[in-house]
Amino acid sequence: RQVDEALQVKSYFCHPGCPGERALNEQSNGLLRQFFPRRRDFSRLTNEEIARAVVLINHRPRKKFGYLSTVEQLREKGILLAVQFI
Repeated sequence: RQVDEALQVKSYFCHPGCPGERALNEQSNGLLRQFFPRRRDFSRLTNEEIARAVVLINHRPRKKFGYLSTVEQLREKGILLAVQFI
């Protein structure tokens, strides 16, 4: 409540065991699992592996963007000008 009042926002917490309330989170987890299987030790990931997954996910066409990628959508709106991964 204190955070909501301080930032003048309303927050919502999903109920435990209700993945339907976290649709975007579940979708993102599914995409990440294509690159990093369930038993993968995340402490052993390299920055290059993470950057590769991010690039491929962000350049994937999305139905909600009229089959543009996230990067193309952001560029079209003038939000994304340059991207650099280290």
